[in-house]
Amino acid sequence: MKIMLTSICIALASASVVAAPAAPQAAQVAPAVATPSAQSIDLARRFVALTFNADQYIELMHMGATQMVAALSASFGDEQGETEGAQRLVERYLTAAEPKLRAHMPQLTEAYAQVYARKFSADELQQMIAFAQSPAGKRYLSMSDTLDLDPVILKAHEELGTELNPIMDQVKRDICAEKAAQRIAAGDTNAKCPLSARDERAEG
Repeated sequence: MKIMLTSICIALASASVVAAPAAPQAAQVAPAVATPSAQSIDLARRFVALTFNADQYIELMHMGATQMVAALSASFGDEQGETEGAQRLVERYLTAAEPKLRAHMPQLTEAYAQVYARKFSADELQQMIAFAQSPAGKRYLSMSDTLDLDPVILKAHEELGTELNPIMDQVKRDICAEKAAQRIAAGDTNAKCPLSARDERAEG
């Protein structure tokens, strides 16, 4: 099961904030089952039980936070003592959060089950369960979330973010200039784009 937390950790660990692209309008999405049967709900719960583990979820949070602190500290040139201090704060947060996370797990797993029951047919769910119970499926599921936190993958994301940053900066400048133009057209003669002003100072 892919957890959204993984993507968040990757984004933070790469220290690159980029806007998510809009979903393609022409994307083909399989129709959801409007009203899942009792069989589908039961199968979905079985699949979630095989693929969702509270201990693994919390461990993933810990790994992601640790990677995030290390990456951000390195990017800002922090001293070792400062890095250790940040890591202690992460540990304190996770220690305080763990009881609440565990208490919320039944609701979270049931939410996944309800969604899977709507999105997949009973036959598909049976195939998913069979895969989750197979040797290859067990191995994949035991590693799927942590694979995204592997240093090789994180580095690839960071390099991609570096390539995309100039494009996103230009998009921000274009939007800023457009809004300034709209305000000028509306009668605000003092309107200007602060991003353009910073660019001019940088070039000068």
